Amino acid sequence: MSAPLRGRLALAALAWIATAVGAGILLSTLGAERPAFVVGPAVASGRGPGPAPLLPDLAPSPGPADGPHAAPGQDAPRTVALGPDTAVAPASDGAATAGGGPGDSALPGPPGSEGAEGGAAAWFEVTVARASGEPPKGVVVYALPAGVRGVDDEDEVCQVELEDSPTVRLPVPREGLYDLGVVAREGHALLTDLRADRGEVVRASLSVPPGKPITLRCGNPLPRPLAAGATRVEAVVRFRSADRGRSRDFPGRGDEPAVSHTERVASFPGEALSARLPEGVELAVDAWLEETVEKPIPVPRSPGVLAQTRPGVVSHQRHPGTTVLRTDRREVRAGETLDLRVGSRAQLVVRVRLAGVPESGRATFTLRQDAAPEVSGRLKWPASPLGERPLTMALAGTPGPARLSWEGRGIRPGRIEDIVLVEGRDVEREVALEPGAAAGEEPAARDSSAPGAVRVHVEGVPEGSRGDAEAGILAAWLDEDGDPVEERWDVDLEDPEHDFGRAWAHVKRAVLIVDSTHASEPFAVVPGAEVRVAVRRGGLLVVVPEAQYERALGTISVEREDGIPIPVHDGEVARDPDPKLRAAVRPGTILGPFAPGTIRFRVRVGGVPLPETTATVVAGATRPLVIPR
Repeated sequence: MSAPLRGRLALAALAWIATAVGAGILLSTLGAERPAFVVGPAVASGRGPGPAPLLPDLAPSPGPADGPHAAPGQDAPRTVALGPDTAVAPASDGAATAGGGPGDSALPGPPGSEGAEGGAAAWFEVTVARASGEPPKGVVVYALPAGVRGVDDEDEVCQVELEDSPTVRLPVPREGLYDLGVVAREGHALLTDLRADRGEVVRASLSVPPGKPITLRCGNPLPRPLAAGATRVEAVVRFRSADRGRSRDFPGRGDEPAVSHTERVASFPGEALSARLPEGVELAVDAWLEETVEKPIPVPRSPGVLAQTRPGVVSHQRHPGTTVLRTDRREVRAGETLDLRVGSRAQLVVRVRLAGVPESGRATFTLRQDAAPEVSGRLKWPASPLGERPLTMALAGTPGPARLSWEGRGIRPGRIEDIVLVEGRDVEREVALEPGAAAGEEPAARDSSAPGAVRVHVEGVPEGSRGDAEAGILAAWLDEDGDPVEERWDVDLEDPEHDFGRAWAHVKRAVLIVDSTHASEPFAVVPGAEVRVAVRRGGLLVVVPEAQYERALGTISVEREDGIPIPVHDGEVARDPDPKLRAAVRPGTILGPFAPGTIRFRVRVGGVPLPETTATVVAGATRPLVIPR
């Protein structure tokens, strides 16, 4: 080989090597992650709601499974470590702390961090410890907008349930201040006013208080043998939160964790410990005896095969007969002892005489005692002349003083105070039901002179469609507990006038819809006045979220800014959609009909307010209701 040829080959080899090295460097540069950012001393000193300074992290970037990642074209999520000055809300005796320095996360990247598809604006990375020493499975971590009351519906809160790992990552749909909570069977803890800026991963730790068990003690044996076929008898005790006004499944500030728990005692006499329950919470007690009975059931017979039975089928039933289970109190707290006693039933037998009341009707009888839950029963009588024929109502109670009251439509209410129930005996009382108006009873229909009566005239319904159209007036309001009440009153379009009497006592404004094609503008309801409602061709809206919200963020809900209920269709378009003051929706949910025009909606995801949105309704068309990010 000549020298010039060898020189050209050497140059070619050097050029190839240089190209390969350059390509490797380029690929390495393109594949490298952008450096993560951490918030420094501003967080540890309890920074305010303003933006925190961003400081570059000079430590090596975490690997693919070690920390939050950015989607192509997005800024990398920042990791925030909560310092010792973070506000803590008292929650039983459990610790709720935030701390630890920024560092590499042991969790994979935030769900949805590969893009905005998950709908998350920020994340809380929470490590949970149970003071009881139990594994983390079943514990729930949740986030509420800072300062709001707790909720019961899991769709109205951002929440994640722990599995085997004590650390979990919880997404939130919007940057801002949050109250971060953890709730388990034995208690809850809450961190307040935690700020999460867009793209941040806020790290925190929460400790669930240990709770205490309730001692269940049954001091006497069963007074009679088991029923035929019964294999055992157990005392069943159910504990429930006594103060439903304060208890919440996902507690906020000033709330208690909601409790609903059942325990059993299998021996008489005997003693058992309940599971650990939240301390400081008043628990209402309900107790009864329950038999376990094996009942053979028939096996389906094939042609030419004799009928067979399958043994060992177990069923449960409340203990029959006169044997009852009593408790020494109606309410109890964790850490206390509840005494149970098996005894004989004390029963009040009410003999009812009808004295001039309608030939058909019903009345409710209620037995009240200071040391036992109230017991109610409903008595009905048929549409036939009964004369002086007596009816009988039996109510079981606890030995001791008792009070009986009764009420019913068209019946004068009454009560008896001087009743004493005796164990193992029936105590009888006679009651005469007399005609009269019950307290708060509505006046007869179409009595327009009654206080609060409203007469409605419907106009604008196309001729020829009145006979088979589905029409209704939709209204909603909040009750004394702040819970929404939604009503739909069906309207007969063949009758131009509709009198709803006192049923509208709480209604201020309403809307009328016909099928899914016509709707009125919202109209005011004035007690004692006549209202003329005009309907016109309306339109529908279909929900279109800009982001695909992951399940942990909760459900999307919308409500009209003017407080008018929204007609919601479940799947296909219906002629009589349900009214909802706050409608839970998903992509593709159909709402309406609405009168043409622009409507402003409030939007929440998992109970967190998002920017308000507007939609334009066009007559005879379906238009999008866009849910912003």
